[in-house]
Amino acid sequence: PRKFMRLVLVPTDGENPPTLSFSTWLTSFGLTGTNATLNADPDHDGLKNVFEYGFGLNPTNAASVAFPTASLASDHLVLTYRQRTGGTGTVGVDYTAAGLTYTVQVTGDLAAAWQSGAALVELVPGSRVDNGDGIETVSVRLKQTLSSATRKFVRLVLIPAP
Repeated sequence: PRKFMRLVLVPTDGENPPTLSFSTWLTSFGLTGTNATLNADPDHDGLKNVFEYGFGLNPTNAASVAFPTASLASDHLVLTYRQRTGGTGTVGVDYTAAGLTYTVQVTGDLAAAWQSGAALVELVPGSRVDNGDGIETVSVRLKQTLSSATRKFVRLVLIPAP
């Protein structure tokens, strides 16, 4: 059977900044008005502000990009991405840092519901690397092997914490 990988970044639907730290971050780059919303992309690099903030990037510089990457390792689909340090929860499941919750979601059919949880994904041992700037790079893998699945899709969802 054919295997498919797809990475979809899913921003929040809201337009209000989740925390004062997000607002302070926007202000530090001189962003105001419509350029200072979660879903704005003032540098037109394809990453909305919520992702630029979550990945520790510069929202005013189109050369500052760091999209998550998908790869295969030992018959597992692996998603590698950047997240803010100092959070709580389980990486890939419900990790919350700096006002954002990072969740990896999985489905076998794009018409079906997306699912998340510790039964589906896990942090790749030894993959958590502190970048020294308040951001770390992590790799999360699907627990199910690809040889036992007909198709698997993954996406990273960033949700403003309540």
